[in-house]
Amino acid sequence: MALPIDLSTRENNKFIDVGNKNTSVRTTLTGSDGVEAGINASGQLKVVLDGKVCVNNTSTTPLGIDGVFTGTGSETLDYALIFVNIYTDKASATDGLCLQVSSDNTTWYNEECYDIPANTPKTFSMQTNRKYFRVIYTNGGTAQTKFDLEVIFKKTNSKASSHKIEHTISGQDDAELIKNVTTALDELGTYRNITTTTNSQIAQSLNTTAIEKVNPPFISLFRQVDATTGYTTLAVQNAKDDMTITVVDGTKVTVGHVLAIYTAGGSAFYTGFVLSKSTNDITLDTPVNAVFPVGASVSSGNINMAVDGSTTTQIFKIRQPDLPVLASGIEIVIHRIIFQCYTDTAVNDFSKFGDITALTKGLMLRFENSSTSNIFNIKSNGDFSNIAYDFSVFDTTRQNVNGFTCRLTFGGNSKIGTSILLKDGESLEMWVQDTLTGLTRLRCMAEGYLRPVLR
Repeated sequence: MALPIDLSTRENNKFIDVGNKNTSVRTTLTGSDGVEAGINASGQLKVVLDGKVCVNNTSTTPLGIDGVFTGTGSETLDYALIFVNIYTDKASATDGLCLQVSSDNTTWYNEECYDIPANTPKTFSMQTNRKYFRVIYTNGGTAQTKFDLEVIFKKTNSKASSHKIEHTISGQDDAELIKNVTTALDELGTYRNITTTTNSQIAQSLNTTAIEKVNPPFISLFRQVDATTGYTTLAVQNAKDDMTITVVDGTKVTVGHVLAIYTAGGSAFYTGFVLSKSTNDITLDTPVNAVFPVGASVSSGNINMAVDGSTTTQIFKIRQPDLPVLASGIEIVIHRIIFQCYTDTAVNDFSKFGDITALTKGLMLRFENSSTSNIFNIKSNGDFSNIAYDFSVFDTTRQNVNGFTCRLTFGGNSKIGTSILLKDGESLEMWVQDTLTGLTRLRCMAEGYLRPVLR
């Protein structure tokens, strides 16, 4: 304690003389129960802000059918938080537990009301926002044999009621209102606020500018590559924009198929149609977009799904292992798939598949990842029309060919609402399980974009 400069008689009573010097006297603070107040090693006085059980709103007396417990208004001005703990072996009436507040202990307002289930301990908390508080509890249609209501006033803030993660959330649970702004990192490395749509859904629209600047588009036909006969390697390093490449084994390349060139862990890949071949020299329809070294992988795959899958299922894929570059930190985001079918005769019957008899097993789309998902199974033109959008029929009088086209869009708020993300080793697959050789051509194309793996 500080020593005063001018020591009066009254103040001298606080000191003792030690060699003509004033020395402070130690003062002990003792409570009504005789317990001394504690001081820690830093000289700080230990202060405990005790809560109390509000006996006016606490009861263990069971209630009968539709019985009511009405607590007595209790002052809360010395407290910051109220905890209401309740357990009963019979369910309450609707809104059976009401927490009420009042400014004058006469006019009462319901702060909150809850349904209380049987045999389930519940805790509710609220701040002290008016001078008086009380509880009113109304039992349901069955008499209680157990009723335990306890109200505690606390002077300091405490953790709100807790729930196990696996427990089902109920609208009758106690909860705190939290409003916040969530920020996330976009493809350009800029932190942006996440927004919602006008109907309170998290906006899933993509940052078009970011995609155009950073994420190259991905457009690819579903291919069927034979694991034994569909792979070879580059024999001679190509030059950029070459229209012809030389492979080690030309028998592994088929005219009319889509050919892909890539290097494991490389930064580029190529796809184009095979126009012709002369032994190991392959002529392509699209200039090669990069320089690939000797030994680069080359695959040749069929894109026409008008095949016989009745005995052995024929699988066409958008498959990351065909593009090892994606294992180096790139993923495929697929927004839509587009079907195009050519037929010999007009498509005018929803009960058929194109112009052939409806399928028995169906054309199935599968997402092969850690948990395999079958997305749809189409057996007829009617199925195409139900599942896809813009099912359009064309004929020889207008387009010089018979058939149909349609598209199914996954991404976008007005569509299915979610895109398909292909990570390393995952694939999107089209399964042909019937004989489709009666069709002239059936192709399916996937559209989306490539993006860096989000860490």
